[in-house]
Amino acid sequence: MEWEFIQKTTATLLLPSAAIVSFVVVGKLVYAEIGKLINKKEEVPDVTPGAHPLAAILYHLFQLLAFGAIAFIIMRLKLFFTPHLCAFVSLLASKEIFAFLNINRRRGLVVLLLAVMTIQGQANIREQMNIIGEFNNANHEALIEWIRAETPPSRIILCKLFSGRLSQVLSLPDRCPYVLQ
Repeated sequence: MEWEFIQKTTATLLLPSAAIVSFVVVGKLVYAEIGKLINKKEEVPDVTPGAHPLAAILYHLFQLLAFGAIAFIIMRLKLFFTPHLCAFVSLLASKEIFAFLNINRRRGLVVLLLAVMTIQGQANIREQMNIIGEFNNANHEALIEWIRAETPPSRIILCKLFSGRLSQVLSLPDRCPYVLQ
């Protein structure tokens, strides 16, 4: 995984927030399971739906870990990891997980976190908006110039006669005034 990705997600407090939520979820699960072991009776295990209220959150934690591993191995797949981090951080507002905080503190924590995240988030957006790039494809430009040079304006070319990549076929009407689709 690129160091820049880790640095940016840490600067926006996304990674630390997800780590805090993960630790709290794991702590609640361990606490709940230890409580079950202490109060254990010789009963048939309860497998009814809703018997384990944190099961769905545990599933999402495992999914987050899997996406993190995939993002670590294949950098292009960080686009699956980042939204899942955001969804996991949204559990900060959960009454079920953060029941030890009263509602005003929980709301204040979420608002404060969003305010601090916004500062670095705006800087990241500004940085991305300032990137000015130019697409340059010499072969495609040569094809357009050849069509302009070899085809007289009195002839109309139908785009459907050309085959190739979609970007090439769709750019013909834009660049050559006498090309019809």
